[in-house]
Amino acid sequence: MLAFLKNLAGVKMDKAAQAGVEALVRWDPKSASEAELRTMEQNLDALGREVALARQGYDREKREADAIQALSPSSCSSR
Repeated sequence: MLAFLKNLAGVKMDKAAQAGVEALVRWDPKSASEAELRTMEQNLDALGREVALARQGYDREKREADAIQALSPSSCSSR
């Protein structure tokens, strides 16, 4: 019962927050658009940082794999 009431309150809070956002958008659509663009830019920046970190990890793993491959006996005998 307590879990149900907690979830019900959460749903009501979510709906109230959504209604508040919609009221702000209707009141000032230009600022709302700018805020949405800013949010999208922040998300894109974060994604760019994740891609850069992934690329660094890939490059490091590639260098290590190449070094191991160069040291493996099968690569030495094929020279």
